[in-house]
Amino acid sequence: MATKDEIALRIRQFGEQNYGSMVAFARALGILPSNLNKYLRGSLVPGPIMEKRLRELGCDPTWLLTGIHREQAIQEQAARFGLTSIKYPLVSHIWAGKGGTEKVYE
Repeated sequence: MATKDEIALRIRQFGEQNYGSMVAFARALGILPSNLNKYLRGSLVPGPIMEKRLRELGCDPTWLLTGIHREQAIQEQAARFGLTSIKYPLVSHIWAGKGGTEKVYE
């Protein structure tokens, strides 16, 4: 796993590339710019809620924590087993629990 400073740098890179300003990035995350600044300084590391918000904005959590994009990590693992390419297509969403649109019978 990366250091706090490396994660902070990647959060900044993601914000600059996708939102142009840290104020706009903070707004998209639903937090105050002063709170975002804590992540950008490395004072805070994203926990589950912030990771979820970043993921919803399109940030690759594998890249955020390791510096390697998920697709690249999959290809590297495939190469270790002698495979040239692996793709995992999304087939469908699967509802779990009682939160789906289907009827629940008890």
